[in-house]
Amino acid sequence: MEGYLRKFVEKIKFFQTTIYPKRYFMIDFQQAFLNIQTDRIEKNKSKIKVVWFRDILDCYLPKKDVQHQLPENWEHCFYLQTRERMFILCAQAAEDRNMWMSGFRYIIASTVTVQNIMKANND
Repeated sequence: MEGYLRKFVEKIKFFQTTIYPKRYFMIDFQQAFLNIQTDRIEKNKSKIKVVWFRDILDCYLPKKDVQHQLPENWEHCFYLQTRERMFILCAQAAEDRNMWMSGFRYIIASTVTVQNIMKANND
């Protein structure tokens, strides 16, 4: 599963022009990680962040109206909570947002199941 999402950043870096830069997200189910890149084309050169599935804790819709804070044409936002930080992500369409949220929720559920099996085997 892969595609572009916009992510909120609190501080704009010198070379950034927006607080919602577009990033390329790729869920790698075989290697169990989420890869966040600046661009789809430069897969190995533009890695920004790798988030392991075990570090993804929750995925949910905003609890209050934040539409006035969102970039134009990217009004379908959701939150992705990891051990390190909270990502505020925006998709172009509700269907895209629902697909990403389903993917992240699948990751969370399957990771918890695997961790419970491993714990039971160790006990």
